[in-house]
Amino acid sequence: MTTPNSITKILTTPAKFASIFNWKKASAKVLSLEIQKGKIGLALASHPSFHESVHVLEPIPLSKRALAETVPQKLEEIVKQENVCGFVVSWPIQQDTGKLGYSCGLVLNTLEQILEQTSDSPIMTSKSPVCLWDGAHAKLPSIDAWGRCPDYDRTSNNTLHLASMEQYHVPSQGNAASEVMKDFFQTHWPQLHDTIQQNQHIYSSESTSSTHTDHQESHRSKRRANLM
Repeated sequence: MTTPNSITKILTTPAKFASIFNWKKASAKVLSLEIQKGKIGLALASHPSFHESVHVLEPIPLSKRALAETVPQKLEEIVKQENVCGFVVSWPIQQDTGKLGYSCGLVLNTLEQILEQTSDSPIMTSKSPVCLWDGAHAKLPSIDAWGRCPDYDRTSNNTLHLASMEQYHVPSQGNAASEVMKDFFQTHWPQLHDTIQQNQHIYSSESTSSTHTDHQESHRSKRRANLM
């Protein structure tokens, strides 16, 4: 059974995580996890110095109850095949309040279950750590010298509160695991990330141009065939 200390042993700061990745960049990759109700989104990436795109992987389904054995098994398979040196895990802080809600609790609970089920052959360790990353950069509540938070003095104009919408539901735009990874790269390796984005834009433009040319050539061929 896991304890609170089990989680703290595998967690590290974003700066330390980036430093670890710099040391292991020649042979290792990073796996991004986006844990939400019903599934775990996955994205895999090499160090940004290689100028490679972030690869979106097939998400892992989650049951509403205990974590299925297939979940840690799938993660272990990816870790071994891709030589994963760490995990960037989406940290879904509430955007309107900057507080930790149900979604953050779900992340921690899932990580605890993964730790428990892989205790014989751990995939998340101090050497392959977890970094919790808020890709949306929520504004955290300010606290004064007495430890008081003025946000608790605010009153809401809403007359109807739906916990399912305000606290438990975290909307995802596109593939959140991929976006979290990209945001982490942009924050810690801004110049390298910009180069990757430029290369992707150039490739996309060239592909679009090539497709347009092929369509034009096909249209000309049809016209010539009709004239014969």
